[in-house]
Amino acid sequence: MSPGAIRFGSEERSGATGRIVYVVDDESEVRRSIGFFLKSVGYLPRPYLDGADFLADAPDLEPGCVLLDVRMPALDGLQVLERMGSSRRRFAVIVMTGHGDVATAVRAMKFGAVDFLEKPFDDERFGFAIPKALQEPKTPADEFALSQARQWASYIRGGYVPTEKSDNKPP
Repeated sequence: MSPGAIRFGSEERSGATGRIVYVVDDESEVRRSIGFFLKSVGYLPRPYLDGADFLADAPDLEPGCVLLDVRMPALDGLQVLERMGSSRRRFAVIVMTGHGDVATAVRAMKFGAVDFLEKPFDDERFGFAIPKALQEPKTPADEFALSQARQWASYIRGGYVPTEKSDNKPP
């Protein structure tokens, strides 16, 4: 694992293939919030500080979904997506940005992204983006994920960022 890869506690589980979500974002609050949401709905988050560290690990990573921020120092998300090359086929890449425009969305799709999400996330789109990207069937668990996405999105918009020691409720 590269120096930029981060772990949320001890999250190793067997049978997690296809449920892994790599979160590549330079903002620690975003990585943390998304990571807690993903864990709460049964995904295994693997956060990365930047695109270079993700690219270094990508050839050896298990297939999964990648949440990739556009604006990052050094390599931006679109450069990361373009440089993923043949390894891109093993990942469903969702590009996310707080500064979206049509040209950026089109470039992301041309480079192989399966979706494009604007921050702050639309509750419903974020709740179903990962199962859709991974082509998972809709189940009652997906409905639960949607309700959790709505709750987390409201926390994020309100500035609340849970910590690992919190009880995951707003103050």
